[in-house]
Order: sequence, then structure tokens, then C-alpha cells
Amino acid sequence: MYQPQVDAWSKEVIGVEALLCWNNEKLGLVPPDVFIPIAEATGGIIEIGDFVLETSMFEVSELLKRGIISKDIRLSINVSVRQLWNEGFAEQLSKLSKTYPQLSLVIEVTESLFIEDLNAAKLI
Repeated sequence: MYQPQVDAWSKEVIGVEALLCWNNEKLGLVPPDVFIPIAEATGGIIEIGDFVLETSMFEVSELLKRGIISKDIRLSINVSVRQLWNEGFAEQLSKLSKTYPQLSLVIEVTESLFIEDLNAAKLI
């Protein structure tokens, strides 16, 4: 899903934030605050984060190509600290940025996590 980001003064849409929801056949719509902590704890957050990054950049790029959204729209993606620490993250982000150079990308670090090693985080 994509949540619009609106400028408080002009009331114009200035961006979209990629939001991940899980629609399970038995459980129904499972909100991220329920399944993301489990994914964090089990390490599955890396694959989920890769999927969100790749999919949202592709989809928003397609909307730009079709003229459905403006080139001035930015894409915001929440990234887990575990994903940031993942060895291949910077390379993946660089590759995707080259694949979709028309995107204005904003990376937001998931606020629910506490960065235990601030020095290691600064190196990323």
C-alpha cells in the first residue's frame, strides 16, 4: 500500500510512503506492528525489506513513466536497522538507485528499534 504524504501548508501531495500489510487467509489483515517484530526476531526482515524496497521502487517508477504521478513525488521506505546492517544493503540500494534514477527516494529507519551500536550504524 502507499500512503500519501501531504504538505501541511499547501495541502499538496509531496510523496508516498510504502506500507506493508499482510493479508492472511485465516487471520485476515495482519498489521505491521504484529508481524514486523516477529520478522525482526527471526531474521526474516531482510527478505521482507528487500521485497518492499524492490517492489515499491518498481511500482512507483511505473506510475511515473505512465504520468499517473508527478516527478516531484518522493518515495519513502521504512528500513529496519537489521536491514541497514546487512552486508549487501548498500550495494542493493546503489543498484536500485541506478535502475530507477528518476525516483526521489527517502529512507526512514524503523523507529521502533533501538540502535545498540551507534558507531557501527554511522559507518553504514
